[in-house]
Amino acid sequence: MQEQIQEAREETQEAKEETREALEMREEYYEDYREAKTDELKDKSKDIDKRIRDLKKTAKDVNDDAKSDIESAISELKQEQKDINNRLREIQSMTKDDWSVSYEEVNEAITRIEAEIDRVAESISEN
Repeated sequence: MQEQIQEAREETQEAKEETREALEMREEYYEDYREAKTDELKDKSKDIDKRIRDLKKTAKDVNDDAKSDIESAISELKQEQKDINNRLREIQSMTKDDWSVSYEEVNEAITRIEAEIDRVAESISEN
């Protein structure tokens, strides 16, 4: 019976460590995702800037009908860039979830389990 009690104590310690590690991984994932998505959107925006500049250069050397098509393409690219910039602002303003409350709740539950294990162990040792 003492062996089982010791195993239960070890498992609760393991649960505490796994909970802490899961929280750390969640926070790292959040930061990595935010950074990667920000870089991706910035690259897309730069690419659109280049395409717009190229189209404007091309528009100087074409007839009026082609200019109209190029201006329409530029307008679409500017709208796409606006959408990208809005998404970029959303990602940059995302706040990291506060998982510390959940972490504390899990730790409190584990502490209650440990207290119950101690109570059972004490009860067994008295008998």
